[in-house]
This record gives sequence, C-alpha cells and structure tokens, in this order.
Amino acid sequence: RPYDPYAEEEHPNETEKWIVALLQPVLLAIYPENPPDRKMEYSLLFPEQIYPKDTSVARLIGCDGADKENATWKEVVIYRHREIVHVYNLVSHARIMYRSLVFSSNSRFTLHSLAPNTATRSDALPMEVRFAGGDFKARRVHDSSLLVHRRNEDLGGGLETYIPPRLLQGVIPTALLESFHFWQGEDLVMRGEPVDEDSQWFNYILEVH
Repeated sequence: RPYDPYAEEEHPNETEKWIVALLQPVLLAIYPENPPDRKMEYSLLFPEQIYPKDTSVARLIGCDGADKENATWKEVVIYRHREIVHVYNLVSHARIMYRSLVFSSNSRFTLHSLAPNTATRSDALPMEVRFAGGDFKARRVHDSSLLVHRRNEDLGGGLETYIPPRLLQGVIPTALLESFHFWQGEDLVMRGEPVDEDSQWFNYILEVH
C-alpha cells in the first residue's frame, strides 16, 4: 500500500494514524514539498495487511533510485512509544540481505553512532529532527561481497560465516562491533571473538541470540 506524505486527506485507517503522525513530519523535514525538486521521488509502502490497533512498532519499505546503479531498498521503522523513526539500508552481501542503520530521528536512542546534521539552514530546525543523526538519503555503496567460512571445532566442526561490522551497524552496539569479530553459526547465533585478547574490557567470547 503506497504512502503519500504530501496527501492532504487523512490516512484512511484509524489504527495506523499514529504511524503517519510520527513519520510524516520527519519526511517533510527531509523532503519538503517546496521547492518541488526536493520532494521525495520514491514511495514508501505499508504492508498489505493493515496494522492492528495494539501495534507498537511499524515498518514501511521503499526503493530509492530504482533506475540507478546504486538503487537502495530502505526499511523505515517507526517506534510508537519512543516516538522515533529509524531508517535502515538493506544491503546485499553474498546474496543475503542485512540491515544497516543510516538515519534516526533521535540518535540518542540508537545502537550506532550517527553523525549529527550540521547542514546550514536559515530557518529553525523542526522539532521532529532536532536530535536526528545520519543521512536518510544515503544509498548503498559498492563494497566487496567476499564470503568467509570456517569450521569451529568448539561447535563440533560446525560451519560459521564471518559478518563484517558494516552489515551490523544499528543492530549490534558500535562498541561491540569495534571490539569483536562476529561469526554467525548454522544455528543463527552470532558469536563474537575479541579483536584484542589482551583487552581489559573485551577479552571474552560473546553470543548474540
């Protein structure tokens, strides 16, 4: 179901109006209606099924630059009680999609350190993006897609896959991404090994379920 942030009429579904109330001001701050060349050029899509009234987290998806070489699928996540909008780029690596955080309307509540908005503007910054960080418009970059496997004897010789930190930003805290190498097992458990085994703080094996 396409969502139009510039629509003048109210959203038709009562149980989803809180989503529009949180998302629309953020989109209009980043993609204002005027001048026309700054408007959002792609559509965000609601799921086919209408969100029920007790929903606390909603997700929309859209493809930015579908006709470009660096076309990027984006997942927009809206948190009802925190009143926050997070944006993840969906990044393909070895034919598997990962979520990488690129924007938050309130970067104080993220697991990844996002650069604050330092752009010069003549008007006041909208309250909805006062604490925003990152770049909503960021598209994917062409990184290497080398798949690294290993056999872990501690898991009975089970196969593990190395997951680069860039594919986990915003999903696992940055402090851990900087201190551990993460491997995902066939059981889908993410296991971190310390980058520096002599570290005073991060010298243990970590599991993320």
